Amino acid sequence: ERIEMAEDLPPDLKDVETSVAVNNLETLLRSGKIEQKDYEEYKGLFSRMHEILIRCIQNDRQLLSKARTLKQELLKENLKLEKTNAQQKENEETLNQLTDQIENAGKEIETIESKVNILDYEIQQLEHEKIEKDNHLKEREERVRQELLPELKREQDNINEFQGQIEEIREKIAEEDKQKDLHEMELKNVMKSITSAKEEIDKLQQNLSKIRDDPIRT
Repeated sequence: ERIEMAEDLPPDLKDVETSVAVNNLETLLRSGKIEQKDYEEYKGLFSRMHEILIRCIQNDRQLLSKARTLKQELLKENLKLEKTNAQQKENEETLNQLTDQIENAGKEIETIESKVNILDYEIQQLEHEKIEKDNHLKEREERVRQELLPELKREQDNINEFQGQIEEIREKIAEEDKQKDLHEMELKNVMKSITSAKEEIDKLQQNLSKIRDDPIRT
C-alpha cells in the first residue's frame, strides 16, 4: 500500500521508484551483479523501509504541530494566570490601603471622643460653678439687696459670662459630634469597600484554582 507523502519532501523520498537506492539496485541488475529475484527482494525490503520512514516523518510532523499548538495554548493560559495574579495583588494592595484608612479613622474617632470627654468635664465644672454662684447670689440678695446692688450686678455679669462660655463649649461639642458622625459614616463606607474587595479576591482565587486545575496545563 502506497502512502500519501507531503509535497515538500525531497524527490528521492516522494517516490521510491526514483530513489537513489532503487536506482543503484537497477544498476546492479543491469550489470549482472545481482539476479532478478535479489533485485525484487531488495527492492521490496527497501519499499517497506521507505514506507516506515515516511510514516515516521509524517508522525513527527503531526507531533510537532500538536506540540506547537499546545505551546500556544500554554502561553495563553500562563498569560491568564499572570493577569489573575496581578489582579489579586492589586486587590490585596487595595485591601491593605482600606485597612490603613480604617485604622486612621479609628484613631481620629478616639481623638474626637477624648476631646468630647474633656469638654463634657469642663461643662460639668462650669455648671457646678454656676450653681454655686447662683445660690450664693440668692443668699446675698436676700440679706443685703440694697447695699450690694453693684456687687450683685458684677456677680450677675459673671454668671452671664459663664453662661456664654457654656454655650460656646456646647457649640464646640455639637461640632465635634458632627465630625464624629462624618467619620463614622466614612468608616462604614470603608468597611463596605473592604467587604467588596474580599469578595473580589475570593472570585479571583476561585478562577486561579480553576486555571491551575485545568487538564490542559497538566
